Amino acid sequence: MVTYKSSSGLSSIKETILSTIYSRFAKWATSEQFCCKAGCFTCCSTNVTITALEGLQILKYCEHENLTQWLGEQLVKCSLRSAPEQTTNEFVATVLNKQTAPSPYKHVEGRCFFLQDEMCLIYPVRPFSCRCFASTTPCSTCDTATVPDTYLYGSTAAMQIIEHLGQFNSWGFMCDILVEQAHLNNYSKIIKATQPSEQIISAKSRLRAAQPIAGFIFPENENNSISALLQSVFSAKIDSRTVEQILNGEKA
Repeated sequence: MVTYKSSSGLSSIKETILSTIYSRFAKWATSEQFCCKAGCFTCCSTNVTITALEGLQILKYCEHENLTQWLGEQLVKCSLRSAPEQTTNEFVATVLNKQTAPSPYKHVEGRCFFLQDEMCLIYPVRPFSCRCFASTTPCSTCDTATVPDTYLYGSTAAMQIIEHLGQFNSWGFMCDILVEQAHLNNYSKIIKATQPSEQIISAKSRLRAAQPIAGFIFPENENNSISALLQSVFSAKIDSRTVEQILNGEKA
């Protein structure tokens, strides 16, 4: 088991909840038959969206694996120019309010720098946006992934809970989150590499604040499956409280 430097109590609880969401979703998704296997990397790009909490876990892991200097060098090379117009929860709130949602951000082609020898360097702490990439048919740069509707609704719901967990902290593209979190948490080797104020300001300008859940969106015929996933996550116990109680701010 990988061990990290100690976290504050609240941070530790959030990390435990995040791990719980990951594991409960993975267990729920076992009913699907996907073609994905070790060595698949078509979906591995640099512009996945993550929360600040997920970014901090990546930084801790990189520190443990002596990758922080290398990571700083990679972050300097990031050249993102656009930003997501809405977080997942903002998008869902827009749909629930029957408003017109902005078009999804365009996928930026670019091999993820964490991909080395066709394997992920941070696989144990990869963010949920990476974990939920899947396809029931072999995909390539020319063929898109095939994802069952149930899985799509379930992964969206899980993304919403993860965003709710990190609400009011930053949410955005992985490169930008890592730059921001490295500076906020004093990762000196990354700070030294990304010191130019223009890069820091630019990264922060593309970030949004994670938002709380306004509701979920899935058709009635998916109710049993998605409700089972939500119940599995919300009923999980962390010490003496359920995840639902913690997310609702209820005391033990």
